Amino acid sequence: MVVAATTASSTVDSQARVLLHWKSTLQNPHTQQLSSWSLSNNACMWYGVTCTESNGGPAVITAIKLPRAGLVGKLDGLNFSALPSLTLLHLRRNYLFGTIPPSITTLSALTSLDLSDNHLSGNLSITFASLPNLIEIDLSSNKFTGILPPEIGQLKSLRALRLFENYLTGPIPWDPW
Repeated sequence: MVVAATTASSTVDSQARVLLHWKSTLQNPHTQQLSSWSLSNNACMWYGVTCTESNGGPAVITAIKLPRAGLVGKLDGLNFSALPSLTLLHLRRNYLFGTIPPSITTLSALTSLDLSDNHLSGNLSITFASLPNLIEIDLSSNKFTGILPPEIGQLKSLRALRLFENYLTGPIPWDPW
């Protein structure tokens, strides 16, 4: 049992360090919402962070919900590959800018992605096919340009796609089969 507790702690601790690195890249890392984000606190108790134990295994971070947290910065500093169990990423109504980094495609367990009401830009060139479990995508009210990747139409679990208030062109790709 001590070994399991150590493993669980080290898993969450390593993921906490990843989130703290991202926090340090933000232009305003000392927002009130992120004040609990410190190695002196268990990451599972941090504001906006949810952890889950899977089948008696170690606890892992499965959700990050920071709507209206006043975050200013880019997603580039967040090492998504260190968060393989993340199912929910909600960062709506912040001041995030830049592009969605390609590394977000390592989040194969992701079911809900909400980056709406930010200042994200660029084209949606990420490979959505790498995110087969997505049920909801909300990228509305940003500055995305170009055409939608055809892979979006192949996401069999997708139930909600919100892309309004962007600069996207062309048809919405859809594969009903």
